[in-house]
Amino acid sequence: MLETRNLKKVYKTKKGVSVTALNDVSIKFPEKGLVFLLGKSGSGKSTAAKLILRSHIRNGYQIVAVDPEGEISEMTRMYGGDVVDLGK
Repeated sequence: MLETRNLKKVYKTKKGVSVTALNDVSIKFPEKGLVFLLGKSGSGKSTAAKLILRSHIRNGYQIVAVDPEGEISEMTRMYGGDVVDLGK
């Protein structure tokens, strides 16, 4: 099983203002099956996916990303995953 706990990501704007994209996000991924990150625009889905891809998915997990906005496709391929292109 893959689990991530207490993900937090804070960005700094060009003006130096801190913007919290993720705060205390924990996810347990099942050993088998599919996981979808759903939410409205700007809710942190891509940020969470990027953090998970960078830090957790390495050991035999199959990565398949549906990425209509093109935000995580390159990283998914870099880690050996597949991207499903549904168009925009």
